[in-house]
Amino acid sequence: MLIRVFAIALLAASVVPTARAAEVKREALYDVVTDFNGDGTPDRAVLVLVGPGMAPDTSDLAKDRYGLAENERVDLAIYMGAANVPLDITKPPTFIKENVVDQSRYYTWALPLAINAAGSLMVSASVRWGSSHEEDETLTLQFVKAAAPRIIGYDYTAAVRDGEVGCSIDLLKGVAQHEAEDGTKKKSRVPAKLIPLANWKQPIWPQVCN
Repeated sequence: MLIRVFAIALLAASVVPTARAAEVKREALYDVVTDFNGDGTPDRAVLVLVGPGMAPDTSDLAKDRYGLAENERVDLAIYMGAANVPLDITKPPTFIKENVVDQSRYYTWALPLAINAAGSLMVSASVRWGSSHEEDETLTLQFVKAAAPRIIGYDYTAAVRDGEVGCSIDLLKGVAQHEAEDGTKKKSRVPAKLIPLANWKQPIWPQVCN
């Protein structure tokens, strides 16, 4: 009996460090405040870093980007009507999109959230940020009253030797505008169908912009 109790104690001692090592931590990276749905009450969107244990980025460039480490992901949390109180990411958000910046799609840099001239939320990610081969992706979100956010625009740009190439898709108008390496621009029609943020999985530019 004594041997068995000792064995159980050893097993428990070995499990505790493993559980602690696997602990998932959450940290707010970037947030913006505005009235997304036009109801007169400010809302807040937050990029939340999720991972097994993050070391703070103290570089001068931390305000401009965050590079994901192994096993990290970035979620988008949206708090409607909650911008008048201090940010608290322990509270359940109104809407959440996990893996909005997901390394499995090769994007390894999260960029600060932004608001465009129309008041829409813009969520951007990058690969090879700051290099001559940088590629960027931006989602533009629309909020209508209490409805879940929908993607109304998608932009993709890639740095090339003499500038950049890219594609801008307007899902409200059903138009995609392409820009080639030589600066040539062309337009094409796409389905004018908004994408619920919850359904966003893969980049759509390869199917539309090539």
